[in-house]
Amino acid sequence: MSGQGFTVALEQRRILAVTRVKEGYRQKDVAAFLGVHPGTVCAWVRAARQAGGLGTLHAKPKSGRPRKLSRRQERTVLGWVAKPPTHFGFANALWTTRRLAALIQQRWGVAFNANYLATWLRARGHSPQRPEQPALERDEAAIARLGGRGLAAPAKKAREAGAHLVLIDESGFLLNPLVRRTWARQGHTPVLPSWGRHRDKVSVIAALSVAPQRRRLGLCFHTDPKRYLDARAVAGFLRALLRRLRGELLVLWDGGSNHKGPLIRAVCRDFARLHLAALPAYAPELNPVESIWSHLKAGRMANFIPQNVRHLDQVVREHLRTLERSPRLLKALWKGSKLPFPPLHAT
Repeated sequence: MSGQGFTVALEQRRILAVTRVKEGYRQKDVAAFLGVHPGTVCAWVRAARQAGGLGTLHAKPKSGRPRKLSRRQERTVLGWVAKPPTHFGFANALWTTRRLAALIQQRWGVAFNANYLATWLRARGHSPQRPEQPALERDEAAIARLGGRGLAAPAKKAREAGAHLVLIDESGFLLNPLVRRTWARQGHTPVLPSWGRHRDKVSVIAALSVAPQRRRLGLCFHTDPKRYLDARAVAGFLRALLRRLRGELLVLWDGGSNHKGPLIRAVCRDFARLHLAALPAYAPELNPVESIWSHLKAGRMANFIPQNVRHLDQVVREHLRTLERSPRLLKALWKGSKLPFPPLHAT
């Protein structure tokens, strides 16, 4: 029941109680009928007698602070927040309550305290949020095609050739992990000792493959705790992948420099069953292998401090071997990307 409807119902109950008592009903019986305490009915009757009528039983308008903005003005303010602050002459895309209060003051001459304005915004479904940062160089049209039904073309090509569809990506695991919030007693901030050697890391390359017939997912990976994965390392990984997977391979990956050059072309010459295709640039959300990195860095290995780089390499390999034996988890991580899983049959 709304606030106004509830107030009217209470008013009608008070008037009905006093009217029934005037008609000769006992206060005790009236209270039982209305489901209230007999003392409450007595108080209503007394108030009506002292005021000389039923007028004192009517609902009183509630006092309170008047609205600073009309509902139309409130909608206008929320419309401002939906636009970038640069639209209103600010130098950067950062909404603050001080800026919003200044706009309201300038437009209508109404002063808002910045702290109250934050409460006001939260009550209307708004909250401080970290913006997403897509690259300006992204080809949104190409990304939309591949993220929608665009994977159907390479998936169909792989299916007709009886080929494995393979997605490849590289990443690095630092000695200092991704730090996430953890529970602790107030006033006792947890301490997580960190390494000063920021450049030490474990380089990893992984291939997520879809079998041509049963569409079963598989994972191949290689780690290197000593060096970055250049074109020579990637070429070696491709050769190892070709020894492991039989038949045709259609590899989808990004346009990184270590995915190009004479060493990669030499692998393609040596293995005619290897076919390479590029994913749209600056679109990591289209590569499900990125979901594996997020699963490990933000989940399994968050707040994990290794003893050294070799220890870090060992732990990374253990987690990847666990994923290698978990096709269902791999399928769930694929769904966490924006690339649709290839269909079993052509559509």
